[in-house]
Amino acid sequence: MIQFIIDHWTSIVEGLTAFGLVVEISPIKIYPLRWLGNRINADIKKDIDVINKKFDKHIDDSARKEMKSLRCQILDFSDRIQNGSKPSKDAFTHIFDAVEDYHKLINDYNLTNGLIDIEVKNIKKVYAKMYLGEK
Repeated sequence: MIQFIIDHWTSIVEGLTAFGLVVEISPIKIYPLRWLGNRINADIKKDIDVINKKFDKHIDDSARKEMKSLRCQILDFSDRIQNGSKPSKDAFTHIFDAVEDYHKLINDYNLTNGLIDIEVKNIKKVYAKMYLGEK
């Protein structure tokens, strides 16, 4: 028996290894396929983490650009009406939508609001005067 084991030890080890890959030994939680998969995919996981970080930064930068663009639209509109321009109702509707989008971006990305709320109050007052007949 011992001579048989010595003569065929490589076949025995190969058989036990194959058996260990297929069958889980309950008391000992060894998952050779998972370990092997993790070793093979380690570089891919690192690359995916790097890509995710870059993607998150891109989304954040895009949100900041959008917020600045909306802020610029609101301030420009406010300046124009303070200088005597008489925009249409549609222009006011567009700017009120821009204000909503601006506030949504601020809330979603925890950004800070400057003086936009003061300008929005002025825009609402002019709208009320022009289209609602208020003084």
